[in-house]
Amino acid sequence: MVSRRSFLRGSLGIATGLAGTGYYFHDVTTGRYTIEDVPIKTKLLNDDLYGLKILIVTDLHIGAHNMTLEHLDDIVDAINDKQPDVVLLAGDYILANRDFRSHTNYTPSQITDALEKIKAPKAAVLGNHDLNRSNNMAARLTQAFDNSDIPLLRNQSIRLDTDKGKIWIAGLDNMYGGLPDYAATMMNVPDDEDVIYLTHSPDGFALLRRNAALAVAGDTHCGQVIGRSFADAVDGDYVKTREDWYCGEYSLIDGAPAYVSGGIGTSGIPARVFVPSRSEMIILEPH
Repeated sequence: MVSRRSFLRGSLGIATGLAGTGYYFHDVTTGRYTIEDVPIKTKLLNDDLYGLKILIVTDLHIGAHNMTLEHLDDIVDAINDKQPDVVLLAGDYILANRDFRSHTNYTPSQITDALEKIKAPKAAVLGNHDLNRSNNMAARLTQAFDNSDIPLLRNQSIRLDTDKGKIWIAGLDNMYGGLPDYAATMMNVPDDEDVIYLTHSPDGFALLRRNAALAVAGDTHCGQVIGRSFADAVDGDYVKTREDWYCGEYSLIDGAPAYVSGGIGTSGIPARVFVPSRSEMIILEPH
């Protein structure tokens, strides 16, 4: 007798195969990419920051199936057209494994050179793929960011100047593969100034110990294939977070809003099924 789990895994393979000729696979391979406006209510210390537009870029996985530098250039153009106030780069710029790779590897500096063309103030963290120990990738990516105008935050914070005022970005090193240190991350952030907490894995939300204007993560791809209900049925193979922060908006300590982005690229299966390739532009509104 075929077990329920075997049936679900087989169904997943069929669904993915169908997706390979369908709409969401088409989204990834032909460069269809969307930016969704997401208003989020929050409590800010500086009222001038209400209306701040924060665009999330995560899980690009450049080097995965058809995620080329040309596609990245198109993504950067779309970001600039939206005119965000801040862009947060939430990690996984590369693909650590070679599954379904369809073209040659790109160098970290080629990726950061493309991301430098984003016109808005920006800050970055690394993801689990970036921290892969093969090919000394973490060091190479760190060097590429250091040679760019994009601050890479590994348990560090920076105050960015925006058209609406200054805001702190506190970047936690990734929970998996990194060396997360919450105290170091927040050490320089004054208690009386607004901060955005940035981490790749949403499991980093569990470390937050103060109110924040916003907490941001990626990593989960919002399931990537079909979504959480199906992914949970197959043991969460496509949902890595250990907590219940999977996709979309959540509330953390002191009511601080958090958002987990669905991301842009793919890992493993080269398709997105009912989970489009996207960024979200968070718009901060009064609570």
